[in-house]
Amino acid sequence: MDDLDVRLLVDLLRDRIRPDRALGQHFLLDEAVIARAVELAGVDSPITAASHCLEIGPGPGSLTLELLRTGARVTALEVDAEAIAHLGRVFGTADGRLSVQQIDALQVDWPTDISHIVSNLPFQISSPVLDRIQKHHARNPLSGIVLLVQDEFAERMVMKGGNASRGPLGHSLWLQFDIELDLRVSPSAFSPAPRVTSRLVAL
Repeated sequence: MDDLDVRLLVDLLRDRIRPDRALGQHFLLDEAVIARAVELAGVDSPITAASHCLEIGPGPGSLTLELLRTGARVTALEVDAEAIAHLGRVFGTADGRLSVQQIDALQVDWPTDISHIVSNLPFQISSPVLDRIQKHHARNPLSGIVLLVQDEFAERMVMKGGNASRGPLGHSLWLQFDIELDLRVSPSAFSPAPRVTSRLVAL
């Protein structure tokens, strides 16, 4: 993996596919944002045999690469067949530490032994994924959760935007988690660029 970098991973996949906005395919390019996401989650604090990350929508593997470099095991759930093939080509199984599954993350049981969830979430599934995270955490407590979501959605998570942001989502998260809003991420950090600003959120 030493010869891989984020730009190369994105370019290799974009050579084969046209990103599908309907699938939320905005591939993260900014290495500082990627490093911050992994740091916030505390994946390598410290690495143990139990360190097992779930990533939803890995796409080109930008975040996957950083997670694997910590030494953790990674389970990546992806619906796009070309992205699955790409991940197999560039990572293989990463010495047995990477499992890539072509499956809708909302239609499958997640591994019960995951310790962390770190994901650049497709915007359109942010709410149902958070619901699944809450249910999973209640049964199998997680050590760290970091999500990259639309900035407006992040404010709803913490009920920061006044009355318009106060709803069932924010209240249910408040009862279960401490939530930290971290970096704002500009559209230029992605390829192709989305139309909105994103935000790193730690739970």
